[in-house]
Amino acid sequence: MEQEEIIKRFESWIQKQHHYTPATRQNYMQGIKRVDLGNLHESLEQLKQNAATKTYNLTIVALHHLARVISDPVLKEELENLKKLKHENVKHHLPYTKDQMRMILAAATGWKHQALSIAFYTGLRKSEIQQLNIQDIDWENQNLRVVGKGGKVRFVPIVNIESFTRWKKIRDLKGITGDHWLFTSVGSRPSLQSGGVFVSISKKVGFQVKLHSCRKTYALAMYRASGYNLRLVQLLLGHASIQTTQIYLNISESEMMSQVKKIGRIY
Repeated sequence: MEQEEIIKRFESWIQKQHHYTPATRQNYMQGIKRVDLGNLHESLEQLKQNAATKTYNLTIVALHHLARVISDPVLKEELENLKKLKHENVKHHLPYTKDQMRMILAAATGWKHQALSIAFYTGLRKSEIQQLNIQDIDWENQNLRVVGKGGKVRFVPIVNIESFTRWKKIRDLKGITGDHWLFTSVGSRPSLQSGGVFVSISKKVGFQVKLHSCRKTYALAMYRASGYNLRLVQLLLGHASIQTTQIYLNISESEMMSQVKKIGRIY
C-alpha cells in the first residue's frame, strides 16, 4: 500500500476518534507525515538528529496509532515496536514571578497578548486556548467552558474579566462576527502550536516566554491564594491525577513549613 493511501486511511480513522481534541488529531497527522514509511528507520534516525526529543516522541506515538490501520503484518509490527527517546537534561518550565508576568504582558500585543492573558488568568493549556470560542464565555457568571484532554468539559472562573471584555471590543471594532474569537482577521485563527510564536516577545523581555510557564504561574498563584487547596487547583487545571498537580506546584519545604507554623494549634 502506498504511503499516500495509508495516510488517507489514517486520517479517516483519526477523525472518528472524538475522545481526542482537534489539536491532538492534527498533531498525529503531522507526526506520520514526517516519516517515509518505505525507509522507516533511516527516516526516524534523521528525525532524531534534527528534531527536538518532544517532536520525535510525538511522531513515535502517532506511528503507534498508525499501526492500528496497517494491514501489512511486518510494517505493523515495526510500528508497534518503535521506542520513544528518554528526556535527558530537560529544563522544566518554571512559573514566572509577578515582575516577569508584568514584563511579558507589557511586551505582548494583539492576539498574543490575549493568549498570554488567558494563560495567566485561567491556567488553560495551549490546545484549550487555541480552541476557545465566543460561546464558551459565560459573561454573566464570568467563567469559561473548557474542553480539555479526552474531550472532558470543565468550567474555569475568569479572574480578570477586563481582558476578555477588552478583546470583545476589539472584535466589534474590527467587525469580526464569527463564533471564533481568538483571531484578528475574519476567517482565520492564529496557531499557538508553533514553537516560535513568542520568540519576539522573549527577545524583548530577555527570557523565554512559554504558555506552559504561564499555566504554572496561575497554578502556583491559585494554590497560595486558596489557602493551599491542592484539590481545587487540580480541578481548575483539569488534571486527571493529583500527583501531576503536585509536580506542577513544586512548593519548597521551607514554604510548606512556614504555612504549617501559621496554623498554630489544630486541637
